[in-house]
Amino acid sequence: SVEGLSELAAADEGQAERLRDALRAAGQPLPTVPPATLPSGALNHWARLVQDLEAHRTAARRLRELAVHFAEALPDTATLFDDLCREEQLHCERLRGLIARADPQALD
Repeated sequence: SVEGLSELAAADEGQAERLRDALRAAGQPLPTVPPATLPSGALNHWARLVQDLEAHRTAARRLRELAVHFAEALPDTATLFDDLCREEQLHCERLRGLIARADPQALD
C-alpha cells in the first residue's frame, strides 16, 4: 500500500501544480490553502482508504461539472478539468484495488 499511496500522492501534487500553472497563466492569484488535517473517524487503514476513495470520487464529479461549465467559454480550461477528471477516475480505480487488498478488521 505504501508504494501505491506514494504514487497517488505524487500524482495529486502534480495535479495541484498544473492547476497553479493554469491560474498563473490566467493572471489569477493563487489561493492559500490551510494545512491538511487528519481525516476524522477512520480507525484503520481500510477505513481511511475508503474515505480517500470517496474524496477522489467527489473530486472527479466536481471536475466533470467544471469541465462542462467552461466548455464553451474557456475550452482550454475545460480540457484541463476534463483531463484532471480522468486522472481522478484512475486514482479511484487504484484506491479500489488497495481497498480490496486491505483488511477491514486491522487496527492501526
